[in-house]
Amino acid sequence: MGVAVLAALLLPRSFWLTALSDIIQSLLLASGTAAFVPLALRTHGRIRLFWSLVALGTMFWLAYQLFWTYSEVLLRRDVPDLCAWDVVLFLHVVPLMAAVSLRPRFLAMNTQLEWAGSISRSFWCGGFICTSCSSCHGSTWCRTSLPIIAI
Repeated sequence: MGVAVLAALLLPRSFWLTALSDIIQSLLLASGTAAFVPLALRTHGRIRLFWSLVALGTMFWLAYQLFWTYSEVLLRRDVPDLCAWDVVLFLHVVPLMAAVSLRPRFLAMNTQLEWAGSISRSFWCGGFICTSCSSCHGSTWCRTSLPIIAI
């Protein structure tokens, strides 16, 4: 992470900065996916389903990031504003939210602790959604070719 921050601060906006940031993001997602798969294989029942869904969500995200890296680094082209791979990016949230809804940690706890867990899950989900949205290029999503009509 420190390398990415230093590169963003010190390198001029160029192909090398883009390549470095894309590769770092791909490596981080690959390491996250690699960490979740053994957890899914080692556990049983509902906890296995939880880790399988987390692994699936990160695999979707990794697949999209690899497409992004392939387009920008190997092909040296900008990723199209709208492409079929965008579906994968938006769908990666579905298994992650399904995993959160399983609540494997709270199976044996009482309802008071479960209520506290639902609050922390809400903050986690909100933070995850904000992080996902901020990783998208804001200029791509904010630009519109439609005229603004005053009512």
